Amino acid sequence: MVDEMIQEAFLRLWMNRDKLDEVRNPKAWIFKVTANICYTYLRRLLVERKVKGLIESQTSLEDLSTEQGMHVKALVQAIKEAVDQLTPQRKKIYGMSREQGMTLAEICDELGLSMSTVKNTLTTSLQFIREYLVTLGYTISLFYVLLSVV
Repeated sequence: MVDEMIQEAFLRLWMNRDKLDEVRNPKAWIFKVTANICYTYLRRLLVERKVKGLIESQTSLEDLSTEQGMHVKALVQAIKEAVDQLTPQRKKIYGMSREQGMTLAEICDELGLSMSTVKNTLTTSLQFIREYLVTLGYTISLFYVLLSVV
């Protein structure tokens, strides 16, 4: 994982190379970029552990009350419907990120796309899913859509 974070830092450095002339303290800038990458990774790891713990503590949807189970099943179905409506490229990137757990750098490498293209596509996909859920009456934040294990 450390290698991936270093690669991500150099990738950001490369992508912002045209702005480096404006940076007054390059050492501090690189430190800040790297620190943000580490914080993002740690936050994601914490969230993944919480979700896995929640899933493991609830062996199945049958363990939930009938009403809770119905709500969870309906939400999962709504998310699947929204994902099915994505364009093939968006659906592929969403699946690689959220279902396969790939990092943005891994997706870029596998698909031969730029980091900004992958980020924009994923952001647009998540926004579409959230808007789709809102039209169905769900008041769910983007945070929970990001955590959805579909």
